[in-house]
Amino acid sequence: LGHRQDPLFDDVMAIAAHHDGLIWVGTQFSGAVRLDSDSLTVFTTKDGLGSDQVMDILIDGQGDVWMATLGGGLSRFDGEQFETFTTRDGLASNTLIGLAQDHEGRIWCALQSGGVSRLDPSRLDEAEASVIGAASPFTNFTMAQGLTHEAVNAIAVDEDGCVWVGGKGGIDGFDGERFVNVVPTAEVGDADIFDLQFDHYGQLWAATPNAGVYRFAFEKTVRTYRTVHRVVL
Repeated sequence: LGHRQDPLFDDVMAIAAHHDGLIWVGTQFSGAVRLDSDSLTVFTTKDGLGSDQVMDILIDGQGDVWMATLGGGLSRFDGEQFETFTTRDGLASNTLIGLAQDHEGRIWCALQSGGVSRLDPSRLDEAEASVIGAASPFTNFTMAQGLTHEAVNAIAVDEDGCVWVGGKGGIDGFDGERFVNVVPTAEVGDADIFDLQFDHYGQLWAATPNAGVYRFAFEKTVRTYRTVHRVVL
């Protein structure tokens, strides 16, 4: 596509590479954009997207495109059409910030308010068929399940499949049943966590808006970390 000065790309919030080579872009106000080598396709609420504010994009193992929208819930594009999940389907909040997929194929949603929601795709068929007594495909986690704060900005999965979240409460790790606060806010300059990423060494990197970048090397438990290193940029 070369260099573009399209206003469409002035408010990019997320980007993801699909297995088929296409690039997906999430924008703050203009929906989602699918790019190939010489063209682009824009998807908005008119096409079934939950909201035109797309904060994160996840490509799952099946090739479906999941989009975290601000105010419109969780949208999935299967290559032909959108399906959107909201609080009516069991999602804790429609204001999504981040997405991650664990080793069991479940989709974890970081919520601007409301904590964390986990979608189990294996339950979707029953829910869509309105099976009597079918459980909600979503499991929700709040402070009652160990979260330090219910404003969650970032979510990541390590090589062992453990889920980590960051936000106003520092960094919490999921031990398989509940969340445990691993890194308190005091260790990151009392700043919010805006993004989390694991490197090839298993170290967790945390981005903050006003206290820089931090790197953590953890023991084989979500409860302790060996070192804290602030990266000066």
